[in-house]
Amino acid sequence: METQDEAEKVLPPLGEDRILIVASSGLQGLIRHGTSLQVMAKASQLLNDEFDADPEKDWKALTKEAGFSMYYAIFENVHEEPLCALRAILDLGKKDKVEGRPKRFIIEYMRTKPESRSLGLAKYLTMFSIQVAKSIPANVLVLSLEDAASYWMENEFILENNRRLNKRLNKYTDTYLLKLQGNSIDNGDSEDEFEEDEFEEDDADAQNGEKLETGFEYSELNTDVSISKEDEELQEALFASLQNCRTTTESPNNTM
Repeated sequence: METQDEAEKVLPPLGEDRILIVASSGLQGLIRHGTSLQVMAKASQLLNDEFDADPEKDWKALTKEAGFSMYYAIFENVHEEPLCALRAILDLGKKDKVEGRPKRFIIEYMRTKPESRSLGLAKYLTMFSIQVAKSIPANVLVLSLEDAASYWMENEFILENNRRLNKRLNKYTDTYLLKLQGNSIDNGDSEDEFEEDEFEEDDADAQNGEKLETGFEYSELNTDVSISKEDEELQEALFASLQNCRTTTESPNNTM
């Protein structure tokens, strides 16, 4: 199984970004995605109004793990001002090792400017990111706060109870690991072993609807949500546009 080649065809090279012009579904602007200083700075500025996301510190901590990297995507208006931003973790596996599991695209943070909410920007950026992940291909997961879970549920995500995956990917105490319905089967990495006494609840109890610590139930997170025809058409348009993204290079005066 290939580990990097397909991802390199879809993702911008390290330190660069790509731009997708948006002129559909009543939206006008562009999506800028990748890891250039420009996209990282714009995304971090917007995200840090609500979250404590230090890109330099987090990048150093993340890249200590083999196969991990970061990814940013922002929706900008026609004046190139960021209105919505997303930060994700890429877990593509080790270059020198064939992994017997899917690659992973984990959405870690997303935020829309308050004055730009209710325009559908978060949904558009979510669907774009899902198409990027599918093109790699990679499973899509989300680290969600409890109060944001309803949004992700409406967009086809359910709770991920796999213990190995939670140990590897969910480093926070106040978030839940969610997965996109339709993901490939992922039993986690063999090196991410765990002690049975680390977990008080077993999977059977959780699947029967036993309440999690912060209150909502597993059975609630498994709500079946159908994708509308409009959403399918938007996904098709995004996938087609993704193939025609143009690469932009970093200029010397771009700074954090």
